[in-house]
Amino acid sequence: MRRHPFLDFHRTAEDAGYPALLIVSLFALGLVVTPVLLLALTRAVWTLMLALLGIVAALALLAGEVRAAFADADEPGTPPR
Repeated sequence: MRRHPFLDFHRTAEDAGYPALLIVSLFALGLVVTPVLLLALTRAVWTLMLALLGIVAALALLAGEVRAAFADADEPGTPPR
């Protein structure tokens, strides 16, 4: 059975003492803000498309991480903490 990559990242970060959801949300914020700033500077159509794709990518990234944050830790095949 394939493992969920967000779940692996979330567990590893939480075990190391880092807030995984905060790290992913800051990365997603960067995915959104950077193309929007570029759009404000250049006003080109391709930057608008890049900004819209960044929003979609950030939402998908956040959805995967929230799913991993709320996932059940007692999955079969995982070692106990």
